Amino acid sequence: MKDIDKLLRQITGYTLGNINGIQVTGITSDSRHIEPGMVFVAIPGAIYDGHEYIDEAIEKGANLVVGTKPLIDLPVPYHVVGNSREALAILSANFYGNPSKNLFIIGITGTDGKTTTAHLIFNILRSANIKVGMVSTVNVVIGDQIIDTGFHVTTPEAPQVQYYLSKMVEHGITHVIVETTSHGLAQHRVSAIDFNIGVLTNITHEHIDYHGSFDEYKSAKSSLFSKLSSVSKYMKPAKYNAVINYDDPSYQFINSRVNLPSISYGLSSSADVYASELSFDSTGIQFSVSNNFNHELYSKKYFKPSYYQCGLEGTHNVYNCLAAIATTRFSMEISDSFVREGLDALPHRFLKEGEGFADRTAQDDGLRIQGKKDGLDGFSKMCPIFSKDFQGFLITFVCSFVDLQPFLPVLVHEKLSAAVEFDELVFVGYVAELSGTTVGT
Repeated sequence: MKDIDKLLRQITGYTLGNINGIQVTGITSDSRHIEPGMVFVAIPGAIYDGHEYIDEAIEKGANLVVGTKPLIDLPVPYHVVGNSREALAILSANFYGNPSKNLFIIGITGTDGKTTTAHLIFNILRSANIKVGMVSTVNVVIGDQIIDTGFHVTTPEAPQVQYYLSKMVEHGITHVIVETTSHGLAQHRVSAIDFNIGVLTNITHEHIDYHGSFDEYKSAKSSLFSKLSSVSKYMKPAKYNAVINYDDPSYQFINSRVNLPSISYGLSSSADVYASELSFDSTGIQFSVSNNFNHELYSKKYFKPSYYQCGLEGTHNVYNCLAAIATTRFSMEISDSFVREGLDALPHRFLKEGEGFADRTAQDDGLRIQGKKDGLDGFSKMCPIFSKDFQGFLITFVCSFVDLQPFLPVLVHEKLSAAVEFDELVFVGYVAELSGTTVGT
């Protein structure tokens, strides 16, 4: 249990009622999860308004309510704030002892590649014998424990994030990777986290329905970089606090909002860290990494081009690998041998099984988004892999994008026929949205 006075620190507003002596057992913004002694934070949403559930929360035992509307005559104290979501984040961090202050936090944001980049960095740090945890849109990793968050689309709510971070501190974890979505940033789910490094993969025209405009979407993404801290309580500070994709059109916009040292990566030789000599086959991707650092300021170990390989496919995953390399090798100064080991630890998409192949798929966000954006350009870059290793195999395609469905068969047939000799190309239907879940039809 925690003293309410300590939880309300750093939260602006005023309280109606007497809070002296109140002990808190938990924080939530979901009235269904209220238990005796908890604080209920009423959040006005697009569909439901949490203020309408205050009576239910009080009936279940909430001993303090936080909200934005000036309500009176509540049977429990009521703390009025300007932003309920921000208050929820601060309350949650205070309740769990502000765990991020005892951790080295790497936040990863972008439209595509967040989860892949998070896992690449996670593997590299683990290879370097660093006690690392991860909060992704897929799961939470605390030591050897993997927790399915059930979200799979966005950053968990602030109370959950702070709870997971506190558990990581308890387990002796020192470094944490947090996959940070635009919704998570805009809704203050990570507002009370001290990030040491922020990584940007890319920004494309997504989620405009929520943010209202592309500029607002970019602003939400850029807010991660205003939360960066150069202070690390127990760990060596990062040499660079911002890691940004130089080739992405948003580079100048994001970089202009960074007040701490930053590093860029890309395929352009103008980036601080850049890849060349790319090659692709059924074992994954191979590429060379060079840099543009001033040799008088940095160790000579950075100047010799390094060659890397990874079991992922496609140019988009070269970018994800570069983001991980710039973060670990150059920002955190992790040994290159650990970087190589971590990149190579990811499972290969194409797994040989006797004379055939198992798991013959090329499905990930990079290929998917490139397909939407420019007529399967991403797929065309995969064709040499099919040409070399997939002669005689049945190749199946599924499409979930309405804008591609009418002409996808023609595009695939045209691009694939240039690389592979085949008798027949089979499409096994399209997919449709059903109850929020993508299913085959």
